[in-house]
Parts: sequence; structure tokens; C-alpha cells
Amino acid sequence: MSDFGKIHRKFWDHPKAKQAGNAALGLWVKANAWTRDNRSGGFVPRDVALELGTRDEANALVKARLWRRVDKDGEFIGIQFNDYEHWNDDVEPNTEAGKLVRKVIPESHPFAIRQQLVKKTAELLREGIDPEILERALNLWLAKDFGPGILPSLVSEAQKEAQRAATLRNTITECLKTGQVSPLKAYGYIFSPPVPPDGLDVSERRVWMDRAKRDWLNELRGRVAA
Repeated sequence: MSDFGKIHRKFWDHPKAKQAGNAALGLWVKANAWTRDNRSGGFVPRDVALELGTRDEANALVKARLWRRVDKDGEFIGIQFNDYEHWNDDVEPNTEAGKLVRKVIPESHPFAIRQQLVKKTAELLREGIDPEILERALNLWLAKDFGPGILPSLVSEAQKEAQRAATLRNTITECLKTGQVSPLKAYGYIFSPPVPPDGLDVSERRVWMDRAKRDWLNELRGRVAA
């Protein structure tokens, strides 16, 4: 992320800037620096906005549509810069989406691609997709030769994998209770009976084989959990 934000060379003549006035623009500049320094993606909490400027200045920026008010549960919690992503290269802001992309996607990937991945990830989080599923989907994306637009499909793929793993874990647990291993054939796991040591009678061979099955099931459960 660059240390510098962007202000268009014609900003001085923009109707929004003229409407807001010089005092409010001083708050706008300071808040722009704050949001970049804190990777907040253009969001400034209420207390910070009022620390950097006055309520009248903040209201002037909202009225001029340089900012928009952000409410949660009917309560004013802060402001959001309008068109922030268009003018700033905060690729991975300190939002949940930004942190996920920053965690998985190397910085060697182009800025525009990472920015699109943050946007897609944020959209999917708003839909209620589990962050762990999104992290798996981002890892899947690294192995694909497609653009960020494929992320929803990879989320579906990750959800299927997670569901399959959960069902497999339940099946392993049931097999540990019953001592049967044949249900795992449906998942492609086949128990190959080891050769028991010499000198065991029929009963001892059965006990030894049951223990071998449990060891195999526990080892398989550990691999699936990982």
C-alpha cells in the first residue's frame, strides 16, 4: 500500500468541494490520511471524525456527498468516504475481507487482482459465508487459472469439500463404535489387513486385528481433521 492518497488535480474545482467549503475539506484531508494509516477502507469511526474536526464540518461533507453516514442498529457509528476504493489503493484494508485476502494471497499478485478479490470476499461475507470457507476458496483460487470472478464458484467447491469432510468424520466415529470399516469404501478408504504375528490363537488374532482397525481409523480421523 502506498503511503500517499490520491486527490484529483481538478478537485479544487469540483462542485462537491466547493459546496463543502475549506474548513470541511481540512477535515476531509485529515480523515483521508487517518483511514489510510489505519487501513479502514474509507471508514472513519464517529469518535475519530469528531476528534479530527467538528460536527458542522462532518455534516458539511455528508451534505456535499463527499461522505456518507454509517448507522448500525439505528445508531450513528461513523462515516464512509464515497468512492474511496476508486481513488485509493487500500488493497487489503483492516476489514475481515481485507485480512483474509492479505493472509492468503501473496503481495506479488497484481494490485488490481487483489483489490477485486477483496471486493468479492466482502460481498460473500455479507451473504453470510463462513470465513473459514472463504479462506479455503481463496487457497483454491491460487491453484486456478481464472480471474477473481470465479470466487463464488470456489466457495461452493469449498463448501462441498467441508461437507464431505464432516460426513467422513461422522462415518469414522461410527466405525470406531462398531468396529466396521466397510462404510469407508464409499469415500475411497479401504482397510488393508496387516499380517498378524505368529503364535496367536484365534481369539488373540481377533483382538489384534480389532486393535489394528482402531489404529487405522484413528490415524485416518487425524488426517481428515487436519
